[in-house]
Amino acid sequence: RIGVLVGVAVVAHDFGDGVSTVGVVLGSRGATRSSIAWLLADAIAPVVGALLALEVDVPRDALAAMLAFFAGSFLFLGAGHLLPEAARPGSRVRVSALFLVCVALTAVVTWLSRR
Repeated sequence: RIGVLVGVAVVAHDFGDGVSTVGVVLGSRGATRSSIAWLLADAIAPVVGALLALEVDVPRDALAAMLAFFAGSFLFLGAGHLLPEAARPGSRVRVSALFLVCVALTAVVTWLSRR
């Protein structure tokens, strides 16, 4: 049952992601043909990712480090590039420090969850 729930969540997320992708392409005066190509790439990406996940065996210790890095990177992108304060001149050191803090925080949470 949890697999079905995760599948529904992925499809729901990808629907919104696809709408955003088309909106960005069309909003930047892209062609309809280009937006359809990006929409198809966006729709295929989770399937490719799932197939790769079935084929690639990642050691448990490496998985924890990889999750920490990618989750920290995701937090960094959200906090460092989407917030207007991050775009102000002279914020490069602050944004770099934020990236390191996000990776470290995620690493600590991952480490604690494994205990």
